[in-house]
Amino acid sequence: MQAVVFDFDGVIVDSETLHDEALRAVCKPLGIEWHGHPWIGWSDADVIREVFTRAGQSLSESRLTALLGTKTEVVLEQVRAGLYTPYPGSIELMREAAKVAKVAVCSAGMREQIIPVLEHLGVDGLLSALVTCEDTKRTKPDPDPYVLAASRLEAAPSRSIAIEDSPRGTRSAWGAGFNVIAVGHTLPRERLVFAHCFAPRTADLSVSMLQALIDNVPPESRCTPNLNSEI
Repeated sequence: MQAVVFDFDGVIVDSETLHDEALRAVCKPLGIEWHGHPWIGWSDADVIREVFTRAGQSLSESRLTALLGTKTEVVLEQVRAGLYTPYPGSIELMREAAKVAKVAVCSAGMREQIIPVLEHLGVDGLLSALVTCEDTKRTKPDPDPYVLAASRLEAAPSRSIAIEDSPRGTRSAWGAGFNVIAVGHTLPRERLVFAHCFAPRTADLSVSMLQALIDNVPPESRCTPNLNSEI
């Protein structure tokens, strides 16, 4: 196993509700009603563009940039308040993986929102690479983010693991040739078909399971194969 690449929101940290609250705070002063988000795995920019489109409002690039800045300010306030907490087992899995392989984060989130959380959790020093939505012209579900992650890690995707929680994320990693594990922190198994196997939580995973997936050895103790896969 050459590398283990983690998605961030929904895999390392339990943050989807926090991002929902931050985006609601961005939209409320503009008179845009926020109904909660079906946006798991989307970049902030794509979410805001879609919300404005549905609301029938125009959105210039300068206004989008300002709104992204506002959203980042809200997120940083959440970080300072200690609201970002890791999923059980996620930090432990990162630390164990870093002993035997390169570790990276590949996220559709923004770098200035991610780094403070990684620092707060004390895992920023584990990373050999960090890929965010600013690093590629096309973000998830396009393969480009994971292609870039493999390049920065100097790792072969076929000898590497990607751990994701969203349809966009799993499809991105799958398209780049990674061995993909979907975790069920935020969505049910049947929504995550672009994966080689499924685990309910990161706490159910171990480094030996990740290696077993790459080696195509199916011991009963490893994560359950995703029998719903349409691939």
